[in-house]
Amino acid sequence: MHLARPLVLGVCGGIGAGKTLRCEHLTRMFAGRRLPLPAPNGGRSVRVTSTKYISADIEGHEVLRSAAVRISPITDYEHEVDAEHDTADELVKARGLIVTPPGERSSWIAHLVVDQNPNAVSQQDRDDAWMLLSGLDRYFGFNNVFHPAMGDGGGNGSSTREFEVNRKSLSALVFSDVTQLQTLNSLTWPLIARRVQRCIESITELPQQPAADDRGSGRDASADVSAPLVVLEAALLVEMRALLDLCDACLLVDTDEDTAVRRLRMRNGLEREEALRRVRAQCSMTARAEDLREYTNARPGGVVPPHAFVTTSDSVELSDALRSFELVAEEVIVKAFLARGV
Repeated sequence: MHLARPLVLGVCGGIGAGKTLRCEHLTRMFAGRRLPLPAPNGGRSVRVTSTKYISADIEGHEVLRSAAVRISPITDYEHEVDAEHDTADELVKARGLIVTPPGERSSWIAHLVVDQNPNAVSQQDRDDAWMLLSGLDRYFGFNNVFHPAMGDGGGNGSSTREFEVNRKSLSALVFSDVTQLQTLNSLTWPLIARRVQRCIESITELPQQPAADDRGSGRDASADVSAPLVVLEAALLVEMRALLDLCDACLLVDTDEDTAVRRLRMRNGLEREEALRRVRAQCSMTARAEDLREYTNARPGGVVPPHAFVTTSDSVELSDALRSFELVAEEVIVKAFLARGV
C-alpha cells in the first residue's frame, strides 16, 4: 500500500541546538529505508520511498527577500495620468508604496521587484509580498528595516534604486521588544506556512524501488506500506500552529545555554551579550514540550507525543549523538505511520 500524502516529521528547538545538522542527517539516512513495524503486524514494514528536507527558517528568509523593491522619484510620474486616475498623486498611490529612503528628503515610489517579472511568480506570491512590504513600512518604518541592495546603482546617477530588507536591523528591533517580535511574526508566519505547504504538496513520488536490504532476499514486500518522508525543520514549530498542523510527528531538540550561545556566536559573529539575549528571548524547551503535549491531547491520532533530545557539546561524541537521534526519529516515524491506520 502506498500513501500518497508524505509523512511529515517536524523538528523544532532553540537557537544553536543543532537542528539543521540532525535534520540533514535524517534526510540522508532514511531515503529508501525499510522500517519494521512492531508486533502484531505480521512482519510488515514501512518503506520510506524518498525524503525531502524543508527549512521553515530558509523559507522565512525567502519571504523577507520577496519584499525587495525598486524605488523611483515621484517626480518621474508627476506628468502622468490615465483613464482610471484623475491626478498624478492618485496614479502614484495606485502603482506603489510612497517612501522616503535614507538620505533623501523627497518622496519616492517603491515597486516590488517581483512585480517586474509577473510571469516568474504566482499572483499569490505577489499579493503576499505586497502585504509584507506594506506591513513592514507601517509597523517598523521603511528607513528602519530597508537598506540599499547589493549592487544598487543609486550612487551612479541612476534615478532608480533597489532596496531590500535589512535582516540585521530587523532582528535588532524585534529581539529587544516582544511586541515588535509578535508583530513581525503576524506578518511572516502565514506566508511561511503557505510556502511550506506548497513545498510539501509539490512532492512527486518516484517509481517505487525495493529497499536495499530486500534486494535478492526473496522477501515478499507486497504487504508493506510506503510513502515519502518530509523532514521539516522549524525553530518555532510549536508556536506556528499552521506548520504543526502539517506534521504527523515531532521531535524537540535542545541544548544547554552555554552551548547555544557559543554556537550562535560562531555562526553569526555576535558578541556574547547579543547572543545571550537572543537565546534567552526564546520560549524554553520545557514550555514547548508542555504546549506540544496539550496540542497532541487535543488532536488524538494526529501528532505523535514528542521526544525531547538534548544535543551534545562534545564533537567527539557527535556520531553517537546522531545515531541516538536517528533511533528516536525512527521510533516516532513508525508510530506516525501506525497512527495513519496502516
